[in-house]
Amino acid sequence: MIRGTDTPAVLAESAQSAAATVRELSPLARAIAAEPVSQMISPVVLAGAMRAIEFLLIATVGAAVYGTAVYPVEGFDWRYVFAGLAIAGAAVVAFQLFDLYSPTAFRTQVYQLSRLTLAWTIVFLIALALAFFIKFEDTFSRSWTAGLYAVGLAVLLADRLILTSLVRQWARAGRLVRRVIIVGGGREDETLVKALNNEADSDLRICGVFDDRG
Repeated sequence: MIRGTDTPAVLAESAQSAAATVRELSPLARAIAAEPVSQMISPVVLAGAMRAIEFLLIATVGAAVYGTAVYPVEGFDWRYVFAGLAIAGAAVVAFQLFDLYSPTAFRTQVYQLSRLTLAWTIVFLIALALAFFIKFEDTFSRSWTAGLYAVGLAVLLADRLILTSLVRQWARAGRLVRRVIIVGGGREDETLVKALNNEADSDLRICGVFDDRG
């Protein structure tokens, strides 16, 4: 039902009044809105890509060590293929449990490299224990096992060093950032803002501080 007061003239006048009461953005707000936006990199996509890359790296290292140290002597054996894929999958799961696929871990060196070495070693210790109890210890070549552990660890460490360098570059370029809003005020929040701004290669960007106090 249309009321008599909802005429085009009344509606136009109401629209003009509403437009007149709209507050304009401040110069600072306009400057922030006009900042160019870099092409963002999703942390979820990056973590998924790293899982796939490291799985393929480990499987490739296993195949390379097998082709170099075992195949010329024993010939082809499917057991090494399955064992290499199993170790690659177990390593990715272990890295996930050790929180090595988070943006925070990607930006650090000592933290992620030490935990990666520990996780990789645990995977091999568990694999060796299973092989012993199932009586498979004489089935696989010791040179293949030792080569996969040593070469695989070296490749994974190099992979993580390259990743850390890339992630820090992306963070500085604004492509891999997490936007943060701080609610509150006072000396504690001021200290927090200064600490976040002074953090090297931080992926946190403070968009604003809101405080309802005078």
